[in-house]
Amino acid sequence: MADKKQLIETVTVLGSLVRNIALKRALHNAESDPHLNFWRLIYGNQMDMAVLEWCKLFGSDDSEKQLVHWKNVTQDEDAFRTSLLAAAEMDATQWAAYWREMKNYRDYTVAHHDPRREGIPTFPVLEPAMKSAIYYFEYVRAELGKLGINQQPSNVGVYVEQFEELCHRAAKAALAATRDIPETVM
Repeated sequence: MADKKQLIETVTVLGSLVRNIALKRALHNAESDPHLNFWRLIYGNQMDMAVLEWCKLFGSDDSEKQLVHWKNVTQDEDAFRTSLLAAAEMDATQWAAYWREMKNYRDYTVAHHDPRREGIPTFPVLEPAMKSAIYYFEYVRAELGKLGINQQPSNVGVYVEQFEELCHRAAKAALAATRDIPETVM
């Protein structure tokens, strides 16, 4: 079983992941094609951070370098994997393809610049990342509960909805405030 420190570090990364995805979705829903490069950079950074955080939790499972990876936190890998796939609404083949897509995006676009990068025709879809993060958060929250630690929020799905709604309102206001600024730097 993971210790208290490892579980708390995992929650920290999970929190960052779900907030980055929620903010990315809120920005996109507020305005999918902003006219300022300022916003386009922010949108892209949200994608990159979400993929980086997801890869800490679900990418490589090095037991020394990736203590928050699910395989290094869970006691029963098979049971966790089965429930994770159900939560992500994927089978093992779909998960493997998604894992490769996220890992390749991270490896060849975010963490390194590889001019030979292949297999990255589009940005990854973040919905499976969100579903897997919510499942993992609930697992870690239950493990912390066994240690007598009441981890908040008690329902991360509700938290994500509330956070995304707040981000959406803020994004609409911020985008509206910059609507009349002409793009002068190309």
